[in-house]
Amino acid sequence: MRRYSFIIISLLLSNHFSYSQTLEGGIGLGLSQYKGDLNPNFNPLLSRPGGHAMIRYNINYAFSLRADASAMMLSGSDKLSRNPLNKSREWKFDSFLNDWGLALEYNFLNFRSYGTIYKSSWTPLLFLGVSQYRIPARTYESQSGSASGYISDSPNTSMTYGFGFKKQLGQNWNLSCTFTTHHLFNKEYNDDLDGTGFNKLDQPFSNYLDASSLPANINSPNTKTKDKYFYTGITLSYVLYGVKCPNPKR
Repeated sequence: MRRYSFIIISLLLSNHFSYSQTLEGGIGLGLSQYKGDLNPNFNPLLSRPGGHAMIRYNINYAFSLRADASAMMLSGSDKLSRNPLNKSREWKFDSFLNDWGLALEYNFLNFRSYGTIYKSSWTPLLFLGVSQYRIPARTYESQSGSASGYISDSPNTSMTYGFGFKKQLGQNWNLSCTFTTHHLFNKEYNDDLDGTGFNKLDQPFSNYLDASSLPANINSPNTKTKDKYFYTGITLSYVLYGVKCPNPKR
């Protein structure tokens, strides 16, 4: 029994060490976009800059576990909406957002493989994960003036999913590009990226004006669709090699 256990452990260890590209780390730049009550349709003119860092644990050639952190700007404007009611309202917001989370990636091709008949220097990928986000500051403008505020001092939760690709640049370098959707599902703040919407009791609210001064139709352009934000990032990463086993098929 001990001999069989030793054989199994040896095979597992040899498989782990033969896959030497276990860890990689990288940094990158990107663009963020907002979609919500001010702009219910995706608008590239609302793109704002951002940056991120990531650590990827390559479980095998098909799956990777990625941890990342991002910081970005978000912006929305009624003037860029297709809805005439939004255009006449003329509300606007600008905010700073940071988030961090985990995602499981699936590589469609045999990316950076060794010891196999077929290997690929690039691959499309899909990923699914969860993250937390925080908006430490936000400024907003209405026809009555401007003000500043924030959503919450504590972080809120979002589900993340998206697609992209990876490309091998050299022995230790990868380039990846991903498009991420953040679907907010925190019960209290999942419709408040822009400072207006509906609260957890399904009641309309606005951070732009005092509740007592809100006209009956002030939220008429708003929808009950939850706010979302998107991030498109390009990452340059460095692969940390471990033990490399000989490859008789190379």
